[in-house]
Amino acid sequence: MRTRGLLLVAMFAALTSCAAPEPPLSSGTAPTLEADLVAYDNLDFQTTRKAVYDSSKKCAGLPASYLRELNYTPDPRREYGDGCTMPTSWGFIGFTQSAPSYRQSKQVTFQDFWNKGTYGTGYFQRSILLDRYYAVTTVDSSEQGACIIRIDTGNIEPFVVRATPPREQAEANAKADRDFPVDEVLANYCTRGKEAAEKLLPLLDSGGGSRRAP
Repeated sequence: MRTRGLLLVAMFAALTSCAAPEPPLSSGTAPTLEADLVAYDNLDFQTTRKAVYDSSKKCAGLPASYLRELNYTPDPRREYGDGCTMPTSWGFIGFTQSAPSYRQSKQVTFQDFWNKGTYGTGYFQRSILLDRYYAVTTVDSSEQGACIIRIDTGNIEPFVVRATPPREQAEANAKADRDFPVDEVLANYCTRGKEAAEKLLPLLDSGGGSRRAP
């Protein structure tokens, strides 16, 4: 019996040692997140921070300095749906952060994407942006070649950056009955989406991060 009791204690210790070494919430600048946190499923994602971007304002809700850098002038007549999608020299870049679902049973949080669940049928990678934000990058198997980066800003809804190639390439892939090569999406579009996120987040969320207190 003593041996069995010691074994149970050892098993309990081993399980509790698997807890993620996550930093506490900070009311100042969000704390740095260790790179090895991407290996953990059981992270304590908060959901009560204010959204960093109001998607209902479309492109006008983004910092003017960022839009000028892209040489883009918001035109409400060309904007449909929530968020902002704008043309670039290489394709399209889009941003959104939706309002929480009015039905709790339908709510999808950042944790759902972090733990993959049923979301994403192709490439999937966890990462940490700017040393302070949890992020999930996905590329679905399709002709579109869209790279989607979902970022945890402490709000119930992730901040989403979407980088896509020109529509002509998607149309050509559809006619050829082929998917957009994932390696090409990662090299040419995910890198640009990540760069866009790293430029925009400090403007939208100065000092912020996934572990910043509400």
